[in-house]
Amino acid sequence: EGIIATNLAGRVTRINRVAEALTGWKENDAIGQPLANVYKVVDEETEQAVVSPIEQVLLDGKIIGMSNHIVLVARDGSRRPIADSFAPIRNEVDMVTGVVLVFRDQTKRRAMEKARVESAKRYAELVESISDFIWETGPDIKYSFASKRSFDLLGYWPEEVIGKSWHDFLSTADEPPERIARFTKVLAQRRPYTQLSRTFLRKDGLPVVLESSATPVFDDKGHFLGYRGVSRDITERLKAEEEQKRLEAQLLQSQKMEMVGRLA
Repeated sequence: EGIIATNLAGRVTRINRVAEALTGWKENDAIGQPLANVYKVVDEETEQAVVSPIEQVLLDGKIIGMSNHIVLVARDGSRRPIADSFAPIRNEVDMVTGVVLVFRDQTKRRAMEKARVESAKRYAELVESISDFIWETGPDIKYSFASKRSFDLLGYWPEEVIGKSWHDFLSTADEPPERIARFTKVLAQRRPYTQLSRTFLRKDGLPVVLESSATPVFDDKGHFLGYRGVSRDITERLKAEEEQKRLEAQLLQSQKMEMVGRLA
């Protein structure tokens, strides 16, 4: 951390090596200078000079932390984002005799924050570009995240889904008992599952069969945090499979009748 100390007049009395490197001022040149000459900061967004709170610290005798969104302009004109704070210096009888400024270079942290924001944005764009319904639940099996695809599949916007559980959308009347039993067993054991089909009721009341795959999530202590999964609409696929079975059955029946006719 960079450290600069001043006297009651706001002039520099001490500057450490980190502060020298960040400001571009050597100690011999900095001592005796007004703090504003050595430590020049501007607002990161407006580029306006930021007024030092040194006078307020001297008056109130309290620590003041400034906004993180400030930029230090070094003696050579180079710039870097910083975070800083001001505190009073007190003597043995608790009288304020000056101010100490402590500041830290935020360049790496800002770069990491920017990378994290960009990564989150890319992830969100990827999730929304997938045609399947992406979701997460908490340990209570209530949705904590739902992609916009929920509207296409269920007729509900994500904000209508979040906070509700699977059971609020399931249509058990349209499902075979063995499918319900399998799903109940998987949840009770908190196991991962793949291609597990359940019948949901859309907002308009129509049934839709969703095929889901999900993975349970645990923290580093083994506590269950919920599920992360993906669901897709297989209603039309099932209808097509049923129609195929019906046609195959008709063909088989026709072939049997034709064979009986030949034998007769």
